[in-house]
Amino acid sequence: MISCTAGLKFAAHCMGDGAIRNAIEAGIDCIEHGSLASDATLDLMVERGTFLVATTYLADGMDVSRAAPELRAKAAEVFPGSRATISKAIAEGVKVACGTDAPAIPHGKNAKELLALVERGMAPLQALHSATTVAADRGRLEDGLVADVIAVPGDPLIEDVRFVMKGGRVFRHDAEAG
Repeated sequence: MISCTAGLKFAAHCMGDGAIRNAIEAGIDCIEHGSLASDATLDLMVERGTFLVATTYLADGMDVSRAAPELRAKAAEVFPGSRATISKAIAEGVKVACGTDAPAIPHGKNAKELLALVERGMAPLQALHSATTVAADRGRLEDGLVADVIAVPGDPLIEDVRFVMKGGRVFRHDAEAG
């Protein structure tokens, strides 16, 4: 088994409990999905400080209606378990960071993930933090730091992004609607 060291951050794309536990024990910093983590594995995530990027909106927003019958059956089995797992993770204090699984859920639909996190038990402000500061190395705006920022008027769940800065460079700055 590989041990993750040298100050680098590592993420593992895992759904099943055994794979998640193996990744955590190997020193992985972040689990992507983690859909079927057991209570004991969630406890280990809390103990080790392992992040979870649950991408839980997949269980609500992925259209499997045209998928093969075996994939529809798999989704019917996995999606309810995934919803329950993230609810348990939130309740147990796992560090949950917001993410999507593009292209399954297209870029720009991140607010739907925030809503799903709230439906699974996060407070709205906690969900907003999951998308901003939970996994940030610095998580602040200051002179001399490189900024990744978005700005929206009013409720961030409305998905009306009007300003985007990545790496300190402005990519979008819409004029305020008159």
